[in-house]
Amino acid sequence: WEEEEEVVVVGNHGSGAAPFSSRAWEVRASIERAHMALLGMDEQRRLMQRPDTSPLLTAQVSQDLNLHFQALQESLGFSKGQYGRVSDVKLLGMMAESDKGLKLIARALLLLPKQAPALLPTALGVLLSKPPSAKPPSAFGVPFGGPKKEGSTAEEKLLLAALKILKASTKVPPFPFAAAKLALEFVMAPHIRTATLNKA
Repeated sequence: WEEEEEVVVVGNHGSGAAPFSSRAWEVRASIERAHMALLGMDEQRRLMQRPDTSPLLTAQVSQDLNLHFQALQESLGFSKGQYGRVSDVKLLGMMAESDKGLKLIARALLLLPKQAPALLPTALGVLLSKPPSAKPPSAFGVPFGGPKKEGSTAEEKLLLAALKILKASTKVPPFPFAAAKLALEFVMAPHIRTATLNKA
């Protein structure tokens, strides 16, 4: 698991409420729990691949791996035991507002393809309703800091993960049309409220 930059989530610091009880801290804690689950999954997979792993240890590792999968799903807003629908959509949406959260969701999509119909509408809705975070080009047409490889930004990671899921939809349960429609509705909602598309 690659080292990520620290995310700073803006909260309502002037409300007088306890800082660790705010929604922003809940989002931050969920991201950290998800990262711990991913680290645990990586460790359990390495143990599974060792040639000297005994059948008894393999069974224990498999059980621990399932627990990490559950922890990852619950940190993304799913309720325990109900992984077909995100119960805390606001939590998932706030996670998608940060680069660290987007990268996390992108990796979760690849690990949990069956949950893609529940994760993608909110994640894509947040992503596509804000301007891209790419750095401005220099006078020579090359981005500051040099060209970046494909999939290096949080937005690219999420979109590439979504594309991979859609391409593999014939091998996994098909991506429902309703989920794609809901994603577009999330994107269109801000424009409808602000009437930015009325002249188009």
